[in-house]
Amino acid sequence: MRFRRQRQDSMVRNSSTFLKGSAEENQLVVIGPSEVGKTALVRQYIEGNFIETHHPTTEENHIHIIKTPDEKFHAVNIKYTSVSMNYPAMLEHTVRIGRGFLLVFGLNNAQSFHEAIQLWEYIKTLRGKKINIFQAFI
Repeated sequence: MRFRRQRQDSMVRNSSTFLKGSAEENQLVVIGPSEVGKTALVRQYIEGNFIETHHPTTEENHIHIIKTPDEKFHAVNIKYTSVSMNYPAMLEHTVRIGRGFLLVFGLNNAQSFHEAIQLWEYIKTLRGKKINIFQAFI
């Protein structure tokens, strides 16, 4: 399914065009080790520009509007965080609220790949087998 991006400022968040879902129901968690490009990926998607310099980010949220091919609008709360296995309470909360997960790792950093695998195993353990799996390499 392909999605078209809609600029947040051109849409009214509480518009009657939202036929289903809310920002809370459509929570996308972008998660991975620090310094692998989570912020850059999200900002490139939302704003259309790529950030080349690293600015440490603990956690940020962006509400973004998408329009599906069937002309329905959905609010998606994109939450990106660099929580790790070192902060179990914060990690557990993040995994429990997520409806979808995008695990990010650095192609130039083997350790980040191993950390992403640990995060994925943790997500499967915490959320059970009821997770739909979609794999993509960007």
